[in-house]
Amino acid sequence: MKKAVLVLEDGSHYIGKLIGSEGEVFGQLVFNSSMTGYQEILTDPCYRGKIVTFTYPMIGNYGYNLEDNESPMVQARGVIIKELCDEPSSWRSHGSLADFLRMNGITGIQDIDTRHLVHSLREKGSMRGIISSVNDNVEALLDKVNKLSKLHTDPVAEITVGSVFSLEGKGPRIAVLDLGVKYSLINSLASLDCHIFMLPAYADDKEILSLRPDGVILSGGPGDPRMLPYAVKTIRALIGQKPILGIGLGCQLAGMAMGMEVARLKAGHYGNNQPVKDLSNQRVYMTYQHHDFILESDSAKDLVVTHINMNDNTVEGFISTRYPLRGIQFHPGFALAEDESSRVLTEFVASL
Repeated sequence: MKKAVLVLEDGSHYIGKLIGSEGEVFGQLVFNSSMTGYQEILTDPCYRGKIVTFTYPMIGNYGYNLEDNESPMVQARGVIIKELCDEPSSWRSHGSLADFLRMNGITGIQDIDTRHLVHSLREKGSMRGIISSVNDNVEALLDKVNKLSKLHTDPVAEITVGSVFSLEGKGPRIAVLDLGVKYSLINSLASLDCHIFMLPAYADDKEILSLRPDGVILSGGPGDPRMLPYAVKTIRALIGQKPILGIGLGCQLAGMAMGMEVARLKAGHYGNNQPVKDLSNQRVYMTYQHHDFILESDSAKDLVVTHINMNDNTVEGFISTRYPLRGIQFHPGFALAEDESSRVLTEFVASL
């Protein structure tokens, strides 16, 4: 098996074995604590531009299938795992994870000490890095990491829909501002018989209102919300005109539109086991999250915090005291499943 090297911006490096396609990839390293769901994670638009480190020691046990993607393609730039399962076992499997990575042109590395790597990311904070199977010169790769780290892109612009389209339904008319929407959110809305309109992230308030929606959902997505002033402007113009629900990145943008400040987390919240307390009933939900930024509670005006993270007490949800507006930082589970994290979504749709 061909050698691969991982080089981080702090100068540390790891030598392992190549998985997926031969090549070289640059991105922000994040770690995900999920034990399953690697296909959904890798295809989730929220991971656009990221190199994903899985903390669970063996990945790939059930291969890949044709049903679990969260978008049309793999969005992560690279993948880091401790051990790859070479012989997956599942009646739904169409091949191995290695096959899936090669099919999508994704470069990854295995057989490194992921525990040590994750400890480093937790202590030092998220870092950028390069995985390469074509160059093992650590100094040259570090120089490349430093140069590429100075470049700034808008990942939302790379993945948002190009034009408006709709999905028929007999229920409420929902306009979804696509900041990086996941298939599971659309499936949840479809299961509630919503008439769904998908709009590009750069759509303005007039275009959205022309569709006569009963409500507006701001989807989750990747990147820094401070890089999306055009979306904040649109949301600010919509507030008070239609009920709005912000999810993930959409929650951050809705908060910013109401005057809240955002801050960057040291290592981010990534995984499907993030504990969130619902302050309305004091119940704790295990939620699915993937974000680097949070809203600061002391900057809230005309907003009440409704959910907090049990690990660090950061804001996980809010509701406006003046307008039909609320946001959740976590991603609701599929509406038909018995998942309490879907409660906010189903209540929002039922209120329209």
